[in-house]
Amino acid sequence: MGIHNAAMPWIALKLGRPTSAEIVDTSGLVTETFPAWSTLKLVFPACCDRGPITMYWYDGGQQPPADLISGSKMAKNGAIVVGKKGTLYSIEWTGGDWHLLPADRFRDWKPPAPTVPRAPSESHHQEWIQACKGGPPAFCNFIDFASGISETMLVANLALRTGKKIEWNVEAMKAYGVPEADPFIRREYRKGWGI
Repeated sequence: MGIHNAAMPWIALKLGRPTSAEIVDTSGLVTETFPAWSTLKLVFPACCDRGPITMYWYDGGQQPPADLISGSKMAKNGAIVVGKKGTLYSIEWTGGDWHLLPADRFRDWKPPAPTVPRAPSESHHQEWIQACKGGPPAFCNFIDFASGISETMLVANLALRTGKKIEWNVEAMKAYGVPEADPFIRREYRKGWGI
């Protein structure tokens, strides 16, 4: 669910690929599986007209502090974007149902007209079919969206698999100084098989 829950902030803030990922807390690391729960920290470089951004990922029932959303009930899925003037709280994984907080500050706020293309009213499945038939690329296509956000979540998984902070080299697709991450990034293929 990582790419779904992180999609709204990833797109809206133009996060791109992270420069680092590390474990903040975890139920414990074992070689056979991911932990029952974890909290991770990812850092993204400055881009466009904004500075660097830190993202925290909570899973396995862990949740951020409720004071981030003015003490409201925390949803099981979603995203919270904390800014200097307020907080955007998406209460479900698609980012479609959201609130601006504190509520009294944004009571009379009117959202701007959409600037991002929307999927056809029929469904995002129809958007995908139209793209397959030579229409415009789907909004969440592989090149512009899926590969980048998947890489982001996989870098976080490298921290969980190795138990170490990952300083990520985007161009080389390598974790600086963590050779034990290499088998999770690239594998040796048997003779006769390759990419």
